[in-house]
Amino acid sequence: KQYKRAHLGTWLKANPFAGSSHERTTTTPLTHIEIQTTKSAMSNSTESQKIREEILEDVLELYRSKPSPTRFRHYSQEAQFEDPLQYSEGLDSLQSAFYSLPKLFSSSSPTVVGKDLNSNPITIDLSTKYVWKLVNKETVIDSRVILTLKEEKIVRHEERWNNEKLSDKSDGLIGRVKENLRAINGEIVHWGSPTPISRSFNSLFRVLLIFPSRYLFAIGLSLYLALEVIYLPLRAILSNC
Repeated sequence: KQYKRAHLGTWLKANPFAGSSHERTTTTPLTHIEIQTTKSAMSNSTESQKIREEILEDVLELYRSKPSPTRFRHYSQEAQFEDPLQYSEGLDSLQSAFYSLPKLFSSSSPTVVGKDLNSNPITIDLSTKYVWKLVNKETVIDSRVILTLKEEKIVRHEERWNNEKLSDKSDGLIGRVKENLRAINGEIVHWGSPTPISRSFNSLFRVLLIFPSRYLFAIGLSLYLALEVIYLPLRAILSNC
């Protein structure tokens, strides 16, 4: 017995996992196709993240009143722009709102107070301070920018003041009127033929007559304040008919 105990102890020390379920596991090497697929997925993810970082940079430059062709590189040609006072469809119409900014403001400074670049749509919460050229007045506008992507291109740029949903026909008469006026205003902004004579005129015309909506909001001339004064009594009359 002493002999068995002594030799058994020696054998167990030499083979600690003998007779147990602790067996060495082997890992099957990845195939060439699996390796390439993994690399491709990682590359696509990295490229997507890079594009979204560029989108954030471009949007901030637009709200800094520094538009340039580069800053619209990730917008689709059919991109839509909408805020409480304007709806525009097409990249040219969208660009006009931002190219007008430097003509009215000496500076504008957006501060990012929140963002989500990993979702679709992308959301960016901004608090932007605008300094007017003529009156030397500062105005701060809080807004949420919502960017809807398709194949990593912006197809819709929506701006909500104080993150309030844009009014539409589902909100009744006032909502329908606002929705229609946004579309009309967007058509007027885009109006103007691309002839040599109208090109220089069109830029000035848009600044003087087609104020981008954020300007109206900032100086307290919002058209919708007047609309509500006009149409609220009218709605009351119509509801009693």
